[in-house]
Amino acid sequence: MNATQYAICAVLVLGASGSRLFQNKSQALPGDPDVHEDWDYKPFEDPDVVTKYTKAESVSELLFTMACKARHKNDIDGKARDKAKDEKFTEEEFAGYVKKLQGKNLDKMKEACQVVNNKGSIQCRTDCTSRWAAGGSFTLPLAKKRCLDLCEKKHTTWETECNSKIDELTNVYIAEQGNLANVKKCQQIHCKDFPQVLVMKDDEAKDAKKDGCKDQCTKKQIKAKCTKRWALQADTARVAFQDQCRKETKEGTLEPCVDDGTKEADDKKSKCTDDGKKKCDDDEKKCLDEGKAAGKDSMIGANADSICSVRKQVCTDQLAAKCTKGHKKHLEKMGKDCLKEHKEEQKKCLEEKMDGKESEYKEKCVKDVTPTCKEDCDDRCNIPDTRKCQKDMIAKSFGVTAKYCKNLWRWVFDSEQYDKFTMDPIPKSEGGGRFKLVKRESDKK
Repeated sequence: MNATQYAICAVLVLGASGSRLFQNKSQALPGDPDVHEDWDYKPFEDPDVVTKYTKAESVSELLFTMACKARHKNDIDGKARDKAKDEKFTEEEFAGYVKKLQGKNLDKMKEACQVVNNKGSIQCRTDCTSRWAAGGSFTLPLAKKRCLDLCEKKHTTWETECNSKIDELTNVYIAEQGNLANVKKCQQIHCKDFPQVLVMKDDEAKDAKKDGCKDQCTKKQIKAKCTKRWALQADTARVAFQDQCRKETKEGTLEPCVDDGTKEADDKKSKCTDDGKKKCDDDEKKCLDEGKAAGKDSMIGANADSICSVRKQVCTDQLAAKCTKGHKKHLEKMGKDCLKEHKEEQKKCLEEKMDGKESEYKEKCVKDVTPTCKEDCDDRCNIPDTRKCQKDMIAKSFGVTAKYCKNLWRWVFDSEQYDKFTMDPIPKSEGGGRFKLVKRESDKK
């Protein structure tokens, strides 16, 4: 428990020298059962005193919250921006450095939780001894044991609760990292060309913008800009020309090639069929002549018509299969040849259409960009809008940090409740916490 907390709690609990915790009209004698009869207010209920020290707590809460926000927000932002300016950080390096600083804070807080709890536990036990075991007739072992038990109960859970506050801070930092990305979006929206202005003061940002626009508007940079624009425009133009060339070469090359190739294949098939039919007819006649020469008494002579007819049918079937196979093969080859020719003509067509377009586009681009280059550059980087966007994002970020810091203070303050009469600690599990009947000043608003 720090000095400020102890002073506030001590006054609210027991009163202090010079305070108006009790307003008495006459000095009461020790041990008098009616000691409070002539007092204006019951013990601990003087509204002026309660108001005074409730407001004192409110001031302490405000100061603590300011210091907490400075440590977990302002200091990190300031260090990161100074480092970024000196070492020319990239966006990724800047975010990484912020994360590194946040990690150091988390490590320090983990260490503080253990150290503060150990010191608090030792102090609590020491206080128990000084109150209940000072020696002589004032030694009260049972009261001391109860006090020590309360210390043990309080500080067993305190470090765990403190570590939970570290987990909450981790979540705050995660939110901070998200807000950092949102702040970066402000620069992308309002001043995309000059990302360095994000970590600069306004005067520096204006100078950087002025110099940057000057550099962007040299002849060399304008040509480079037009080259980039053509790279984007060329794809669009190429797609349009591809559609035109595909249509033109389909009508002028592919379809005529297919028609001619199909006719040629059909003619070859017809010739194959005619030539083969003549051969089959000649073979049949030759077969019949052989049968006639052999005489009717021979097997071939007696069955010449049947035998020769079967031979002709076999010849005709083989002929049809051969001619069909040749026709199919010719069509397949023709299709591949026609597609190849079609692609070559399409490529040639595209090259002819694109020829000269790049130089024509770049020449026109340079003429269009040069006269208004600096004005356009100035319009693309609106520093006031960037700053307003940043402030809005930072305000949201501070809201997260401020809420955490306020809750942290209340946990710290509420964890240090003591019995009004014995000054023994009251763990939260025993009903401890801030004085339940006294409303916080900041909660009245």
